[in-house]
Amino acid sequence: MPSRHVRAAAFLLLIVAAVVVTLAGPAARLFAPSAGPSAVSAAQAMMELLAQARFAVGDEDVDAPALFRFYEPRDSRLAWSGDADADAAAELALQALSRAQEHGLDLSRYHLEAIRKAQPKTGAREAAIHDLLLTDGILRYAHDLRIGRVSPPSAYTDVDLPRQTFDTVTALQSAIESASLARFLEELAPPHPEYERLKSALSAYQKIAADGGWSRLDRATDTQALRARLMQEDAAARDVEIIEAIRRYQRRNGLEADGKLGPKTLVALNILASERANQIAANMERWRWLPRRLEPRYVMINAADATLKLVANGQVVLESKVIVGARDKPTPIFRAVAAEVTVNPPWNIPASIARNEILPRLRRNPAYLASQHIVIVNGPADDPHGTRINWERISGGSFPYQLQQLPGSDNALGRLKLEMPNTFNVYLHDTPGRNAFARNERTLSHGCVRVEQILPLASIALSGDAMSAAAELADLINRGRTERLKLKEPLPVYVLYWTVLVDGEGNVGFRSDVYNRDVRLISAQQTATAGMPFFAGNCEQAAG
Repeated sequence: MPSRHVRAAAFLLLIVAAVVVTLAGPAARLFAPSAGPSAVSAAQAMMELLAQARFAVGDEDVDAPALFRFYEPRDSRLAWSGDADADAAAELALQALSRAQEHGLDLSRYHLEAIRKAQPKTGAREAAIHDLLLTDGILRYAHDLRIGRVSPPSAYTDVDLPRQTFDTVTALQSAIESASLARFLEELAPPHPEYERLKSALSAYQKIAADGGWSRLDRATDTQALRARLMQEDAAARDVEIIEAIRRYQRRNGLEADGKLGPKTLVALNILASERANQIAANMERWRWLPRRLEPRYVMINAADATLKLVANGQVVLESKVIVGARDKPTPIFRAVAAEVTVNPPWNIPASIARNEILPRLRRNPAYLASQHIVIVNGPADDPHGTRINWERISGGSFPYQLQQLPGSDNALGRLKLEMPNTFNVYLHDTPGRNAFARNERTLSHGCVRVEQILPLASIALSGDAMSAAAELADLINRGRTERLKLKEPLPVYVLYWTVLVDGEGNVGFRSDVYNRDVRLISAQQTATAGMPFFAGNCEQAAG
């Protein structure tokens, strides 16, 4: 019996009927075989080539296995021409492909120019090329729009989201057979309202870029030119004082709203409109990585904005500032499930922090551990704070001790911590350094997430209400003992990265790409580069 590859080639040759086969470097092309027994031998020869080469139709690379899966059950029938229904389906498909840029997708991936050149009514060869390329284009488009052009691990190594799958071939077959192609195409994009708002924003910034963008500003820019620039993103800037117009821009973009054209505001204003469009497209791609339906109750943290929202039944019931990883210790992208609240948690200090940060202090001050209520878990029983250890003789390369900071008001984890096991050992917790929440830029931690509104968050996690468990938690905190409270219902937590925020009225705000995630994703989309090292380290039960 011929192999599956041989059968695939023979089948495709019969569909194409007149496509060229040549081997030129990495690509192979098909010419139609003459009718008769030579078709089988041509198919066998073709598969020998395909075993070493990349399959293409004309000059267009295609996914041969996917095409075989699509056409085999059709008994070689063309999908996009031959009758009025097929012609109408082809028109729908072409319209969708021609609007791919509205979703931030690359038109060149979908064979549009080649499809339009191949007129199906001019002969069998052109009809076959048209059919194969349109099928391949729609399969690619469906994949890219449904689950993303780039897989999360291809863009970052510090990402752990639920894997999204979509059988594009089966879905397209079903849509064509049931005459529901329009619905199939309409339902590909993420159904989240945030995605639709980003799509509208992308259209606006693509138009600004196409119209020439905006002029570059400097500190000497006059008020009229500055107002004109602000109006390109905010029509209301026309009718307010220039200081208030600047403040409106600053508030939307996460900048200190002082009404002054300072260095950070000037840098933001001078980012090209085309770069803003790419930034929006990168955020749309990350939305494609998420489940199409989020849970009825979940926490979403935006590391780029250093904020947290708790959503219940589609409504935001709690918002909080957070502190996230420093630029060189980025908070990763992941989903976890909070299962417990720990009251008065101890801090098991990661070896990297003990070695790199605490050991140098001990060499200067042997009483440092005692001053910070830190004990040596595996040290001398009669010297829990290591005051008699000669720290000068302890090697940082092989630090032998496990350190733990005892619960208390100065504990780096604060008084509350949400336990949510995950690959990165990143947690949500309190902090004694609450003044840092007043800062505009809050990228300060070792990667974990410090939560300003930790008490109402813990109360909602335990009871469903911001106040119902607050008194009990406060009482347990005052007792000083470590307590672990199981949640009645697990609470999903999404730690994500959104650098473009669009509110319900369409106002667009940008955040600094503090971890260079947009830059990396845009590069991965353009060059299909493989996984890039990113997450700086393990913050296991760390003070963030």
